[in-house]
Amino acid sequence: MKIELPETAEARVKRFKDLYESQTEVREGRLAEIETVGVLGAAGLQTAVNRVAHLTVAEGRRVEAISGGTDLAGVNFLDYGRAAADCVCRILVDGAAMGSGFMIAPGVVMTNQHVIANTDKARESLLEFGYEFGFDDIKPSRRKFKVDLSKPFAISGEDDLDFAIFAITGEGVDSLGWLPLEPRTDKILEGEPVVIVQHPNGREKELCLFNSELVQRVQAFLHYTTDTEPGSSGSPVFNRQWQVVALHHASLTLPIQHRGSAVVANEGIRISKIIDAIKNGKTEKGNSVDGDGPALHRLITDPDVIRNGRPVRGKQAVVVEAVREISTEGTKTAVKPRPEADLDGRDGHDVDFLGHGISVPHPEMPEWIQSDLAPRKDGQGFELKYRHYSVVMSKSRKLARYTVVNIDGGKQRKIKIDRKLRDWKNLGAPQLEAAADKWWYDPRIDLQYQLGPEVYDATKFAFGHLVRREDPVWGNEDWEAVQGNDDSFYMTNCSPQHEDFNSKAWLRLENGILSSARNSGRKYVVFTGPVLRFDDPVILGVKCPVAFWKVVAYEENGQLVSYGFMQWQTKFVDDIADAVKKESLVLDKIQDFQVSIAEIATATSLDFGPLLDADRGKATLALTESRLKEIFPGAEFEA
Repeated sequence: MKIELPETAEARVKRFKDLYESQTEVREGRLAEIETVGVLGAAGLQTAVNRVAHLTVAEGRRVEAISGGTDLAGVNFLDYGRAAADCVCRILVDGAAMGSGFMIAPGVVMTNQHVIANTDKARESLLEFGYEFGFDDIKPSRRKFKVDLSKPFAISGEDDLDFAIFAITGEGVDSLGWLPLEPRTDKILEGEPVVIVQHPNGREKELCLFNSELVQRVQAFLHYTTDTEPGSSGSPVFNRQWQVVALHHASLTLPIQHRGSAVVANEGIRISKIIDAIKNGKTEKGNSVDGDGPALHRLITDPDVIRNGRPVRGKQAVVVEAVREISTEGTKTAVKPRPEADLDGRDGHDVDFLGHGISVPHPEMPEWIQSDLAPRKDGQGFELKYRHYSVVMSKSRKLARYTVVNIDGGKQRKIKIDRKLRDWKNLGAPQLEAAADKWWYDPRIDLQYQLGPEVYDATKFAFGHLVRREDPVWGNEDWEAVQGNDDSFYMTNCSPQHEDFNSKAWLRLENGILSSARNSGRKYVVFTGPVLRFDDPVILGVKCPVAFWKVVAYEENGQLVSYGFMQWQTKFVDDIADAVKKESLVLDKIQDFQVSIAEIATATSLDFGPLLDADRGKATLALTESRLKEIFPGAEFEA
């Protein structure tokens, strides 16, 4: 049955046509630049790096494809494509084929609002999977599902973001795969190929793979030249790594010929804009999203749903890692549980530490991060307090979400406190060499939420202190400083850092902060953590971060001052360095930077509250000694 376009389609296409034509000069200029310098070169440094960061290790080995250098792809491109196609369905409303849709989470489908206009139309809808030709042109069995309005849904009007998201019900719905909606931007750049799986004119499922290209990203939309027909509305738009980048919803024929056929321009709504609207309950235009967007947002952004952002095959249960038995057998480093009584009386982070009426609170976190925090056994929340610092742990990653330490330069002790001086109960005890490498498990949270020594001992990853060992080494008494030293050796304060990671700029940054505190007597609050990404490389079963960040705060003339910093260990991790070898010059340029705290907040999904307003480091700058001396008065560096 042929599709009957809604009456409002004309207005939608007119808006698209006006926008497309108004951008002609900008679009043609960008495409001309791409012809000269390539996709990544035309995108700009930060955007290019963001794009490369979306790649998995295997995809990164062919990163040159992004710059237009080759059409080669791994044969698993076909496997991902098959899995992606299985997630696409034909939508019939009151018996008429109205468009396409696709699974975005277990039991949840997205399409256009102009395909399923409202809840009344949803009740009349059937979603048909498997309407296609298979191997040897044999049609596979088709499965039809109904909309389940008892579960959360979300609808945005056709004149805005034009999406409709519903749960579906029926026998076998749990066996359907899905196409994760990854919320980060820069998943595709101008000049890259675009792929659409669709039901054009209600026909069997088809694939547009050739002669397709993204030509512009403008406002909330992507414009591309992929062939489509009526009935393609509601289809997923993919990049060449099979990540969903847009929801297709409009097309128009251009007065341009290519090999005897008219060129078709298409428009899709950017996935990042849809996710923001679902989260906020309204679009950027201020129009309300009908339904229960926040509830859907929690589901579709769950880490187990997003995974690595690639198609998830059907009949796959969400994997929950089994509880790990803690053992040090066969490892080189001694890691022992500490008696819980030994951690009594710890002060942790003092939000009023800087004085002068200035408060530096813990970051706020979205619900999906809060649900992943490792809870204390005593039911007292998630904060693990140590001497002068605190840690909040991710239970899925077994690493800190963040740490925060208070540094008081005016209370440094005169005694020398090195790695070996650990026994704060008996300061006169002999210092054993072995004490320098002794680490502790924190008994206040389950051991299954703490990474063991295995990945460190078997690789070039060092036991990287997040809170630097010397930062909490201060106090009114010597024992307090030694306790701060010993407390820095909990595995909760440890993250996999390549042995060369801390040898240059990051060490210079940490030296600058600490020497400034000691020489000026100033107080600092320092937040530190890894960037925990869903696509971090897995080494020996452990997802290892490739980026770390710091946010530093202090008081100046009664005002709060803050700065943000990031460093990438990409070039130090063999798998990652090899994966992006064709872009090593690009990535090497941003290994260590002063960055805006807003950028860190975006990368981590942490809300730093007053530190965002107090940020004086809006620009991105290299971490030179002269720059660090400007930021941290009294900072000293070894010659």
